[in-house]
Amino acid sequence: MTQSVTVRWSKNFQLVGFDEKGHSVVIDAEPPNGEGTGMRPMDLLLVSLGACTAMDIVQGLKKFKQPLRGLEVKVSGERNETPPRYFKRIHIHYIVHGQGVDKSILEKTIKESDELFCSVGATLKGKAEITTSYEIVGE
Repeated sequence: MTQSVTVRWSKNFQLVGFDEKGHSVVIDAEPPNGEGTGMRPMDLLLVSLGACTAMDIVQGLKKFKQPLRGLEVKVSGERNETPPRYFKRIHIHYIVHGQGVDKSILEKTIKESDELFCSVGATLKGKAEITTSYEIVGE
């Protein structure tokens, strides 16, 4: 399966990325090169990882009929100090909202996302060490 996106230069360092369905995202550099009007490419990579694993967590918790009321995924990355400034370490912290969410089911769902389902994470492994943590917030 092949996927394609298009990135078009707009002005200065501002770019717009489009997927095959026409969805778009603005990408830019910070001043002085860019104007800060969009996400930076490496931030977008972390967002992609967070979104990929979040989808897995939502699906897994729903599958096991957990009382999920909300989910926030915070992703932070430590970059290499010299070029290329790739991510050496990435940490994913899940904040799961719901009264009575089973800790063991959440842990299993996170593990399955990490080891089986999250394609973005699988792409980054080998270059970046990815760690996880979580908290359950009852409502």
